[in-house]
Amino acid sequence: MKNFIKGTLFGGIGLGLLTSERIERLLKDMIQKSEMSKSEGEQFMAEVKKKSEKTQKEIEKRISEEIQKALSKLNLSQEEQVAKQAKKITALEKRIRELESSQNDTSK
Repeated sequence: MKNFIKGTLFGGIGLGLLTSERIERLLKDMIQKSEMSKSEGEQFMAEVKKKSEKTQKEIEKRISEEIQKALSKLNLSQEEQVAKQAKKITALEKRIRELESSQNDTSK
């Protein structure tokens, strides 16, 4: 039973999401039922906390990387839009100059 619980706790992403309180409750129950000694429970708790912190840091790093990728794509999209608008402005300025020029030529 002890190995099954250890395997379950250490398996997958759930480890990073377990709260200390829930783990401590589980360990106390196991110690009371004599499935684990107090020293085994304390050692196991320290191991779980260490692995949980490591998993949490890895998850935070991955989330941060994905956010940076998304922001990078967003920024590229904004740069493309700015470039398109700049081209339109340039074309409009050119057209205004042409119209002003032709108006000046007709008024002379």
